[in-house]
Amino acid sequence: MEPTPKQTVLLIDDDGIIRAVLKSILRGEGYRVLEEASNGEAGVAMCARYLPDLVLLDINLPKMSGLEVLEQIREKSPKSVVLMVSGEITKQSIDEAMKKGAAGFMVKPITAASLLAKVARCLDAGKGS
Repeated sequence: MEPTPKQTVLLIDDDGIIRAVLKSILRGEGYRVLEEASNGEAGVAMCARYLPDLVLLDINLPKMSGLEVLEQIREKSPKSVVLMVSGEITKQSIDEAMKKGAAGFMVKPITAASLLAKVARCLDAGKGS
């Protein structure tokens, strides 16, 4: 699925290098990265303000865990598709995130090709919601 100019993305990750890499990959394919947050509280506020099509969300964040952020995003921006991106994923965290409404998971480090494929699948699947 080719991105449209209307496909907006919010990045929530405490690692600035990861955010820069994700932003570069996504913008290179035509996605519009609206904003970046380095902690959970800022991410929730930005999500409520921008209502992005897609949120790339880390699990381990300062101020609020990614799973707590996920719950709040589902309340404040229910149409946003949330893709968890983390270096530390357990079966328990995957199960919990899926129960809370995550569209999918990616394990760091990621490649551009795998990220773009997963993003396209998640956004395509999210159209029905």
